[in-house]
Amino acid sequence: MNKSPFSDKLMANLIMFLNPIGIGNLQTAVVSSYKKSHVKRLKELIDQVESYSAQGFKLLVRKDWLNEPPVANRSIDS
Repeated sequence: MNKSPFSDKLMANLIMFLNPIGIGNLQTAVVSSYKKSHVKRLKELIDQVESYSAQGFKLLVRKDWLNEPPVANRSIDS
């Protein structure tokens, strides 16, 4: 069995780092596209990458490879 030179943790974090870059590139393609069919497909791809990124974030938190960000529990009135 071949052992990977990179850890699962490193690969997951790298993918999470690259997802926003991919979304930005797809958004640039949407703005510069002249065909409606291309725009529709690019928007679908953006949705897929966003879903993939959300699942990846949950995986990082579940594996304790990334701490979940703190959430304030106070109201505006206090």
